[in-house]
Amino acid sequence: MNGGARWTVLRAGALIPPAWRRSQGAGPAWCFNPSLLRCPQGWLLVYRVVLADQQRRLALCRLDEHLSVIDGTQIPLSDRIRFDPREGYSERVTTWFADPRLHAFAGRLFVYFNSGWHAPRNHQFVVELQADTGWPADLALEIDLVESRQPLEKNWVFLAGGLDTLVYSPSPHRIARQVDQAGRRLRYQLADAAPPAPGPDRLGPGLLRGGATPVPHQGLYYSFCHVIQSQPERIDYRVGLYRFGTQAPHAPRPEGAVLLDLALPESGRRQQPPLNPAVSEVIYPGGAAFHDHAWFVACGLNDEHCAIVRLDAEAVEACLAPARAGPTQVADTSSR
Repeated sequence: MNGGARWTVLRAGALIPPAWRRSQGAGPAWCFNPSLLRCPQGWLLVYRVVLADQQRRLALCRLDEHLSVIDGTQIPLSDRIRFDPREGYSERVTTWFADPRLHAFAGRLFVYFNSGWHAPRNHQFVVELQADTGWPADLALEIDLVESRQPLEKNWVFLAGGLDTLVYSPSPHRIARQVDQAGRRLRYQLADAAPPAPGPDRLGPGLLRGGATPVPHQGLYYSFCHVIQSQPERIDYRVGLYRFGTQAPHAPRPEGAVLLDLALPESGRRQQPPLNPAVSEVIYPGGAAFHDHAWFVACGLNDEHCAIVRLDAEAVEACLAPARAGPTQVADTSSR
């Protein structure tokens, strides 16, 4: 892949809402797994926060054109997310917030997230936000399947245009469509599987899983996902990319998925004890936007940092070209 990857790593101290700074003091902080959205007012970022009490939270802020946090825009989003009491969710479900993703359509703004990994099963939710303030506009809606589901579900991503269609999994590529709403629960049904992409396996020994909300671009959806690479002595998370059609059945492109072999920036190294000691190195994509002839991909680094990597559009297209095979090294040209 010709061209570079330019990293911006955001300081945790700049991301923490003032209310949490006051209540938690100057203890350790992990801010990671962000989602990014380009809106008329500029850049919007939502992300996970873990402070000294180890509670899992979500916060939201705005960034300027240089991808710096605009002070005073940080809000403690999860403090105001509310759930339908008739559903009888456990305290674990309503106080543990993981992997937020932003989604916008028709002037409306949403964030969706999951309740982590717990027995007997986890839950996924979507909540509408007030476009001007970023605060929740209503109770959270649960998203679920009509058919039986796995105990752990956390990689679904919505498609542009609404909440009616989502990608259930990237590998195999499966689409789900909303069939009804029961109370505060949106129920989806898996569509027939799209034909598998005939392209070569360009992920190496990795498993493709969900990531950023797919972005429509040049008549296709571009889907930046995470790739799990498991070895006997380590587990790494990397960034993968594949494309699929914007029209039903949303079939994947024949070139298949490609691994973007991004190098972890030095400022993304661990400074705090790992939240998940089983994981070695993490670059986890949670949001993407195409702007100013480039891709901006929001990533969590090592379950500790929020970062945005800028990828030249031409370099991404060259990486996806069917004639190329194998992981594509991306030069790290700058970071801060």
